[in-house]
Amino acid sequence: MSSLTLVSPITKSYHQLLDQPFEKYFPLRDWARGVEKHQWQLDWHIPSEEEVAYAQELVQRLVVGGWEKLAGAENMKDKEILKQLTIIRWTMKGASGLCPYFDGEPMSLIPTVTPNVQLDACSVPSGVKGGCEI
Repeated sequence: MSSLTLVSPITKSYHQLLDQPFEKYFPLRDWARGVEKHQWQLDWHIPSEEEVAYAQELVQRLVVGGWEKLAGAENMKDKEILKQLTIIRWTMKGASGLCPYFDGEPMSLIPTVTPNVQLDACSVPSGVKGGCEI
């Protein structure tokens, strides 16, 4: 999912090699090969509209569908619940490249009856001077 959504560097020469069939170029042969820094050309992968649309479709199918499955979790085994939560977690992590940066006040995405309480507690490992100020 993250390869669809993240802006990331691509080595031009390496990208051109990957477009060949395995008979002509097998990528594992060049794994961890060094490069000359003056000859290295860097390009950027910027998600296309098609990639973003596909990522949104996957989020809709895997996250929303997963939450719908978890609505009946009383009848599910623990392993199935864990599987759905893991799929949701990694899908959201992969799609996070499309999320905007937060400006201003936090948003409430899902209405909840549980109040957002700030607890007067902190945890400090032993050996750390100063501790927490509450």
